[in-house]
Amino acid sequence: SMNSTDITFNPMTMPLDHGQLIEASAGTGKTYTITHLYLRLLLGRGRREAKPLKVQEILVLTFTIAATQELKDRIRTLIAIARIAFQAGQSEDPDLQNLILESDDLRLDQMLLIDAIQWLDDAAIHTIHGFCARMLAENSFQSGILFDQDLNADKAALLNMAVEDIYRRDILTLPTLERAIALRVWPDPKRLRKSLEPLLYRHNLLLLPEAEPAATFPVTLTEKMLSAKRLWLKEDLSNLVRSSGVKKNISAYRSLDKMDYFCRDHEDLDPENKLWTYWAQQNLAAAMKKDQPVPVHPCLDLLTDIHAELSNLNAIKVRLWHQILLAVRVHLEHHKESSAQLTVDDLLIQMQTATRLNPRWCEQLSKDFPAILVDEFQDTDDIQYKIFKNIHRSRDDHLLLLIGDPKQAIYQFRGADVYTYILAKRESEGQYNLDTNYRSSSLLVETINHLFDQPGIFGSQQDIAFPRSIASAAAEHKNLTLNDQTVPPIEFYIPHSANRPLSQAQGLGLSMAYAAEKICNILNFEENHQMLIDGKPIQAGQIALLTRSRREARAARQALAERRIASVFLTQDSVLLEQTAADLILLLQGIITPLQERHLLSAMSCQLIQSSMLQIQGYREDQHQQTSIILEFQRYQAIWKQQGIAAMIHELIRQRQLPEIWLGAPEGERQLTNLRHLAEILFEVPRVYL
Repeated sequence: SMNSTDITFNPMTMPLDHGQLIEASAGTGKTYTITHLYLRLLLGRGRREAKPLKVQEILVLTFTIAATQELKDRIRTLIAIARIAFQAGQSEDPDLQNLILESDDLRLDQMLLIDAIQWLDDAAIHTIHGFCARMLAENSFQSGILFDQDLNADKAALLNMAVEDIYRRDILTLPTLERAIALRVWPDPKRLRKSLEPLLYRHNLLLLPEAEPAATFPVTLTEKMLSAKRLWLKEDLSNLVRSSGVKKNISAYRSLDKMDYFCRDHEDLDPENKLWTYWAQQNLAAAMKKDQPVPVHPCLDLLTDIHAELSNLNAIKVRLWHQILLAVRVHLEHHKESSAQLTVDDLLIQMQTATRLNPRWCEQLSKDFPAILVDEFQDTDDIQYKIFKNIHRSRDDHLLLLIGDPKQAIYQFRGADVYTYILAKRESEGQYNLDTNYRSSSLLVETINHLFDQPGIFGSQQDIAFPRSIASAAAEHKNLTLNDQTVPPIEFYIPHSANRPLSQAQGLGLSMAYAAEKICNILNFEENHQMLIDGKPIQAGQIALLTRSRREARAARQALAERRIASVFLTQDSVLLEQTAADLILLLQGIITPLQERHLLSAMSCQLIQSSMLQIQGYREDQHQQTSIILEFQRYQAIWKQQGIAAMIHELIRQRQLPEIWLGAPEGERQLTNLRHLAEILFEVPRVYL
């Protein structure tokens, strides 16, 4: 096998059986490689018996529906080009020319390609979840799952219900002290969900340290704490300790007022509060001045006992983590079983279980799909990898080809696991690396190599190395120039002040001002004084500002707006979370019940339709105006009933002249875009009719 640093790799000559792994950095022609490997499999190249495969036999798995469609389109185009080349007996594409020269029978290869084009709509190109859903549905007996399970269960809704139930049932009913510990870790169900979610969908996960079931507090501890608090105040322990010769720079002295305040609150028995520890015998002895005797008092004896009994606090916290995680898991499974519901992640678990328990079915799958290509493999988890492995190991000459880039393994929040990638890399027979970058200028490639080519920059040099990229021949012509001079591809700006350190807000303001000024200069160059990309002037739409947070994005937009540069804010947040959606709810309520003054006034007052104070006042005081607005909203209601909600929203936009009102405002374009997006979403829901 070849190692990942071998730069002689050619996808047109690599073997297409057993376990192979290709690392493909950004811009190195990954899709080109996949489509050409697919073509080789169709023609039977690279396999021991040189047996051509049908499109139904080559399983290609990727992560999004859009990616599957794009891949299918690219494969269709390549097969069509290859068919013409094979018919002509030659091609300008060197890879296709090599396939033609290797051919034993050009006419037979042409027939194979014609057959592939005709059947391509049946090609096995799926998302991983889509493939599992199809296999489980088509093979209920072999896989052992129920026929009538709902495969569209809402994962978020199920998890919210489980978390809220367990919070009420298991956390709020804990003994007083354990409840205090749990509420510190999980103050509300939202925090509980956030902390457990990364663990819930990772199977075979070993949670360390392991739980000690016997880890509990003595039943008398709560009463001792209350007694110690009462006694501390009653016997004025603060005064006793203060005059006892305790060192003044130690917590046992400096926290006396805090302890007084703590003891007045009989509800607060937080076992993690450090105030329980400062006056225990051994700690107080260490806090005394030289040759001063340690004060003696029944309250201090109680605090010494409490400190000793709190020694297993960490063990109890560990037990609670195990206990609550298990309870949420059991709740989820029980509810899904009782309601015959499956989330998309359950599909994977069922598929993995079925392939593990039914070797015959696995063997059949490996015959049905002699070649499996997995795109974006760095985003998989251990469950998905086990499914591929179970099918792959059922047949000797089976191809499992994994293509990915561990440097882009960014979906940990969704369960993706870079360690699965590392394991697969160690287990693969052949490891290859796509090293030519076709996307970037040679100067940018050289700069990135210089920045990242450091020993162990991603941890283990063996498991995730940084392979240096080579610029393609065309890269010499790709350049960013200013007055015919090449501009450095990366520039660092560090905000600073000569007088005093900058606050975070000041640093952010200076950084965004610098970036906005740069953009301003790029866009305002005159004809003979231009910044060009590949010889063409840069347009505003080619410039992107990437930020880490909404706060930074707002600062960037403000800096651009101050220089009269329009910008569009793109975010992954749902439009349903925007203010526009909240305003639209008020509007819809007013349209449903226009005769209810409260609802109509709320609709008139929302920011979206920009009513003036005079219009709202006129509605309240002028009977004629009031009638006119009620009739307008009743008209909207009639359009909703007859033509649907989208038509009604578009009529409201026209009638209220919202484009004219909003397009002059700083966020106007976004408001209108959001409103139209919401109209499309509501149009997709067939039940949103009156």
